[in-house]
Amino acid sequence: MFLETFGSSVTTASLVMLLRTGALTAAALLGGLLAVRAGARFTAVVGTTVMTIGLGVIAWGAGERSLFGFGAGLVLQGLGHGIALPPLNATVASAVPIEDVGVASAANRLLSQVGTAFGITLLTLGYSRDGGGAALSFLTGGALSVLSVAAAAFLNGREAVKR
Repeated sequence: MFLETFGSSVTTASLVMLLRTGALTAAALLGGLLAVRAGARFTAVVGTTVMTIGLGVIAWGAGERSLFGFGAGLVLQGLGHGIALPPLNATVASAVPIEDVGVASAANRLLSQVGTAFGITLLTLGYSRDGGGAALSFLTGGALSVLSVAAAAFLNGREAVKR
């Protein structure tokens, strides 16, 4: 998709894709700190909202064939994902007794991988080589990402399980 839409080299595509990874990595610390200060629900809503906006910007960048727009969207998507992950993972771990934390964490990771595979498969259906399909795929991903904002808004606000 990237090579056809932007006419870039594999090297350029790889470097641009690192923007998301770098942003996610940097934002994970911010997500953990924000969750401690503002709470898991607030932090998860902020993170998923930024992630959703990022997907919209990626869709715009792909549709306009703007490498800058695409890259900016990747940074936003990575920032949002990085902010949202720590409170979501902590919520899963704190929702079960200590002896079940490993199983809960593994189940959380498994469901994340299944969701990723499902999302990639679903969004690939809207893809076409002319770039317009790529924009539609990312726009669809952004629309589905709104569900993550809604789910985060209903995150259980109870205290961590007493250990």
